[in-house]
Amino acid sequence: MSDAVINPLLDDDGLRTVRREAVGKWIESRDHPDAIADEHVWGVAFDGHPYARPERGAMEEVAGLNSARLIAFHRGCYRPDHAWVAIAGDVDPEKAFAAVREAFGGWSGRSRTGGDPIAPPPIQAPRIRLVDLPGATQAAIRIGCVVPPGDASDPYAITVVNDLLGGGPGSRLAPESGRVLRSYSDLQLYGEAGLLVVGTSAATDSVVRAVGRLRDELRRFVSSPPSEAEVQRSRHAIARSYPIRNESIAAQSAQWLGAAARGFSPGYAERYPERMEAVTTDSVARSRDAGARSGSGRDRGGRRRERARIPAREPRQGRGGLGQRRARTGGAASGDAHGRPRLGVRHAGRQLVQKAIAAHGGLTRLKGVKDSRVQGEITFYQGDQSVTGSHVELRREPNRLRVESEFPQGATIQAVSGDTAWTHVNNGVRDSVVDEGSDAAEALRHEYAGDLQHLLVAAADPKSRVAWRGQEPVGQIMTDVVEMIDPAGARWVLFLEGDKHRLIAAEENQGSLLRGAVVRRTFGDLRTVQGLAWPYYEERWLNGARALSVKVKSVQLNSGLTTEPFRRPGLAAKHPRR
Repeated sequence: MSDAVINPLLDDDGLRTVRREAVGKWIESRDHPDAIADEHVWGVAFDGHPYARPERGAMEEVAGLNSARLIAFHRGCYRPDHAWVAIAGDVDPEKAFAAVREAFGGWSGRSRTGGDPIAPPPIQAPRIRLVDLPGATQAAIRIGCVVPPGDASDPYAITVVNDLLGGGPGSRLAPESGRVLRSYSDLQLYGEAGLLVVGTSAATDSVVRAVGRLRDELRRFVSSPPSEAEVQRSRHAIARSYPIRNESIAAQSAQWLGAAARGFSPGYAERYPERMEAVTTDSVARSRDAGARSGSGRDRGGRRRERARIPAREPRQGRGGLGQRRARTGGAASGDAHGRPRLGVRHAGRQLVQKAIAAHGGLTRLKGVKDSRVQGEITFYQGDQSVTGSHVELRREPNRLRVESEFPQGATIQAVSGDTAWTHVNNGVRDSVVDEGSDAAEALRHEYAGDLQHLLVAAADPKSRVAWRGQEPVGQIMTDVVEMIDPAGARWVLFLEGDKHRLIAAEENQGSLLRGAVVRRTFGDLRTVQGLAWPYYEERWLNGARALSVKVKSVQLNSGLTTEPFRRPGLAAKHPRR
């Protein structure tokens, strides 16, 4: 590892490959209003500051990179005076330090300095930037509030603000609030400042209404501040979820490195739960008010406006299906403010999992499902538009999934069997099979493991780590929240229905201080199928927006499904995924 850090191979051949991939990803991102809005909100909020620059860099600069510039950059910036080494595990400290000295002892020099830290520019009045994306039917809307350096280096109160505003279930902007749909908040903190972003999306002809509703909700957040009970629930949930997120040695070392790189105070990771529990309603109000004063685009009248234009491009043929995963922001479920007895959180989590498994028919029956065939109707949503078609899901142990979707425009089949995945598309003009890469195969395997049956079986696995995280409403139903890290390291948050203990929602949540919930699934219309409580209705939410729903018409379990449906069709033409 030390050789790779000190003497990396930065040749032209490798650079060409990376440069081509970077430019390709940038070009592809120009089709997505969300990606463009996320990029521009930083540019508006930090105009004149280095944080305004896109993370990917300017594409004209990336396209012009050569190995000589990379080598010069490495020599100037990758020096030991600005480097950290984190070691987590069952190690002898003296031996560990000796190993680091031996590996990195020959590394010398000082990194070039960029001068003193630059304070973010003051925002005298909200700014508006309009980005023209010809042909887009959806508009992505972002409001950015600069987090002052003080809050960025002492992030506890502002983290609670984000969680209460739109960063977690039960927040002001969460879908179940019923006030502002498809909205969320996201917090990113760095050494010199940070940005609290509130985001939503709307059809292009509904932007003014969406902005007005979002602005009204932000004003309500200021005029009707969070109560002591809300702050308590939020800080408990964040503090309690922190240890289980960092139980692995990789997560622990990542926390140390992240805190050091962001300039957080020494002992940040070790004292995080304690300091989070000390957050008060007054400190939350101060952080909220500081962010509200720095909003970079809350009003349209009489403010500074900018206009940018994205050139029109040929429309791309998108691929739907359940194998695709898209990240959103969020947070852990709220904590105990409802008088529940204070059992150990892990013991309580394990007890709740056992009750949930019993409520769904028992572990023996759940494990006894070796194959399943679910048929129904699927609806995809985008803004105010939707499209409905037929839907079939086939599962067979282990790790075999086939998803068939048929719409008036054509039919798609996605399948995975172990490490192999493929997609079959027939739109009436083209009938082709595509061999998918490892990322798509992993996404489909994750989809296979994310249904109600496999989530409960994973939660029952002794190798899984589970912990109770308090109570949280899902819609009108109060649930017990159980955090689970399965044996593969994937993190889920399970929502178990009150006294019935049935699993009615699950969030895929990989958990960090800056990134939270990814996908929320809600399960409903539970019916008995061969002794199991099986959902006949499911919704999937991405970025706070309802992405799809499935209405099940029939369920067949253990029908003797063979491996044949999961094999790649033997068509003459084979098109590998590039």
